[in-house]
Amino acid sequence: MPLSKNTNKLKTLVDNKQIFVFDFDGVIANSIEVKTDAFYELYSIYGDEIAKKVKNHHIANGGMSRFDKFRHYHKQFLNIAIGDDELEDLCKAFSEKVKVGVIQSSEVGGSTSFLESLSTAGKICMINSATPQDEIEEIVFERDLSKYFNHVFGSPSSKEKNMRKILQITNCKKDEVIFFGDAKADLEAALYVGIEFIGIGREIGSIIRKQGHNFPHFSDFFELKNA
Repeated sequence: MPLSKNTNKLKTLVDNKQIFVFDFDGVIANSIEVKTDAFYELYSIYGDEIAKKVKNHHIANGGMSRFDKFRHYHKQFLNIAIGDDELEDLCKAFSEKVKVGVIQSSEVGGSTSFLESLSTAGKICMINSATPQDEIEEIVFERDLSKYFNHVFGSPSSKEKNMRKILQITNCKKDEVIFFGDAKADLEAALYVGIEFIGIGREIGSIIRKQGHNFPHFSDFFELKNA
């Protein structure tokens, strides 16, 4: 059930939820542009028109794994069925381009202080990201955020599957869990599993409104805290 607009959102969350799940790019770190640029660069060898299509699709489909995106781009934009070896090479090249940039990117406003407040309150926090498992674990570690997260989940498992795994390992009820996301895929995962959702960032707010949902959404955690 959406949180009341007439209550302090942060207090409601801390008091009533036990499991706090976060997407990473665009929610914890301002790293969306790093990955957008990397997709564009990788496909620029096919011309600016193709690279722009890739860039626009990536921006519109945050939360979709890079594995699925590469397959989609090759098939839909290049009419090429990408093989497993080429896919692996693309993913490796992409990782090399983005990892350092993501590690060094600024935080989404108030995200670390929000995590600190949850830790102080004894809440359980987890990551549910479309970034490959090994890579997201390394990024979280390098940004010195591991101390806040009990578990970190990445791809190739989908966000929905990761969320169901979180429910299973914590043995919590759905109304004790909340997911913070910035993309349509995050919203859909929350809806499929049946848990509370809060949007972070301007784009997800537009998606929530267009779909007619009543989930709260904020530009960052400073705005959430002051709501």
